[in-house]
Amino acid sequence: MDRLSAGLRIWARARARRATCTGCGRRARRVHSRYERRLSDAAVAGQPVEIRLRVCRFFCDTVRCPVRTFAEQVRRLTCRYGRRSPLPVRPLTAVGVDDFALRRGHCYATVLVDVDTRRPVDLLPDPEAATLATWLGQHPAVQVICRDRANAYAEGARTGAPQEIQVADRWHLWHNLAEHVEKTVAHRCLTIAPPQPAPTATANLTQVAVDATAQRAEQKLPRLACSTSVRVAPGTGTSTRRDPAAQGGPARCRPVWEDFPYVYQGGPQRAARAAARARDLHSAVAPLRPPTRPAAGAESGRPGGPPQYDRPLTR
Repeated sequence: MDRLSAGLRIWARARARRATCTGCGRRARRVHSRYERRLSDAAVAGQPVEIRLRVCRFFCDTVRCPVRTFAEQVRRLTCRYGRRSPLPVRPLTAVGVDDFALRRGHCYATVLVDVDTRRPVDLLPDPEAATLATWLGQHPAVQVICRDRANAYAEGARTGAPQEIQVADRWHLWHNLAEHVEKTVAHRCLTIAPPQPAPTATANLTQVAVDATAQRAEQKLPRLACSTSVRVAPGTGTSTRRDPAAQGGPARCRPVWEDFPYVYQGGPQRAARAAARARDLHSAVAPLRPPTRPAAGAESGRPGGPPQYDRPLTR
């Protein structure tokens, strides 16, 4: 026996001088040759075991036998074309039940696995509860059923073997937990509203106008007229309006964009764009502004009034 890093290796040879023919069943003693077989045995202390077995090949001297040569077999250790040593036969006490896809998405069956050896023991034609109950009734030695959370398998286990213990396998428990956590997190992410952006200065023109009026009232300034008859002086980009508090005095000129919260009703975005255009126009024509003209009626001796121009401000 050799102890290797990959496991254990056992060297052995057969000592029998005769062997039974596999064709006619008679005993033969004439040796044809010798060769070595490699068999995988059950693990020992978690390490794999390999058996190197030296056996003989014999001649069969029976005339009518179809077999001319055959290899000897060691009882309870080897079989024809086998690469593993047979495991000792013991009763099946713990079985795992799960569905098996014969054709994915269309046809399913049930696979039964020995939990101790992790090898399949049977394959049922369908995943129905009645089929599983019938199989469990034919194997009364089973004491533990390891299954997933399918209703059909639960019903089949209760019907076929009510005294057996049903265990939910670890993989399906973790899988179901992960699914529920994912659904909960996704639902919570979808239901929480995103933070709303801070309102801009032009979001509510009415509130801006009210705040400006209140501020002017606190500063004891005259209230601005909200008339829509606003005119723009040609080439100046400024609007003029009669100040009611002036009592017939000269008109007061104010930039156009200061009047937009009061006279423009096209929406916050359009008001902001129009104010920006008016501001750019005022900056562009300021160097080219003509000299100030006298107010209308100054030469005729009439009381001074607001100048009247031909280009009114339109919405």
